[in-house]
Amino acid sequence: MAEVDPHLLDDPENVVPFSHVGRLLDTCTGAADCPHFGLLLGERTGLECLGLVGMLARHSPALKQALRNIVLHLHLHDRGGAPTLSVSDGQARLGYTIYELGVMATAQICDLALAIGYNILRTLCGASWRPRYVDLSHAKPRDPAPYRRVFGVTPFFDAEDTALVFPADWLAQPIPGADPALYRALQERVTEFSAAFYGDLPAQVRRIVCSLLRCGAGSLESAANVLSIHPRTLNRRLRRSGTTYRQLREECHHAFACQLLLDTELPVTEIAARLQYANAPTFTRAFRRWSGSSPAAWRIARRKG
Repeated sequence: MAEVDPHLLDDPENVVPFSHVGRLLDTCTGAADCPHFGLLLGERTGLECLGLVGMLARHSPALKQALRNIVLHLHLHDRGGAPTLSVSDGQARLGYTIYELGVMATAQICDLALAIGYNILRTLCGASWRPRYVDLSHAKPRDPAPYRRVFGVTPFFDAEDTALVFPADWLAQPIPGADPALYRALQERVTEFSAAFYGDLPAQVRRIVCSLLRCGAGSLESAANVLSIHPRTLNRRLRRSGTTYRQLREECHHAFACQLLLDTELPVTEIAARLQYANAPTFTRAFRRWSGSSPAAWRIARRKG
């Protein structure tokens, strides 16, 4: 059983525990005998599912601000994964990263998130928007046709991350019908909601670190820069909360490694490289410390289970 309280679904501002979402998707995927259940669910979902954050995006002055608002504030809805936005070589990447450990159906969650992201971009930009290409960080399914139908292109599977890639020129696109006065009011409301979340510094840092790791970064200095504080100050505050930056980074490495082992066919050497380890033996020692077994043994045992 997925063990989700149906009353949590009455209010779009309620937060369903991320592990429950994974169990629910896993249960539904099995019951429907549909390996792309998350994709189909995301196809039917859009900006409205984000509640207050969705309204803030809808009334942002341009697409860049709308997506940044989603990246900055989605933690009000999503406490186990994080969106990312990056621009390079004239291309924008709107991605999604799972950072909570032990979540079931991670491939389904990524499909769900990316399909929702696709619908959000179509809502904000209009029907002429299309992704240049789509990356999915799980193994290629037996039948990729449903993905081609939803996204308009065949995704690249076993990719380094899960992302929609499109021309960066779209980021300057004004949002049709945006209300500046309502936007300011929504900003104030979101700030009020965020104040409570920011009291949980380890959760905030964990979210930032997992996003940075996907971008090939992850140093203490990088995370401190995102928070606009000195690295020593960040470490001191984390110690007061009962943890350290190194521990949080290890947790994110572990979560990222488990997702790649479970959802892709990548060899251990490639996973070690993506996690920025010097070589596969170093990664294997770290994984054994986290999980009590080698990456290869963990992958076999989980897939048999």
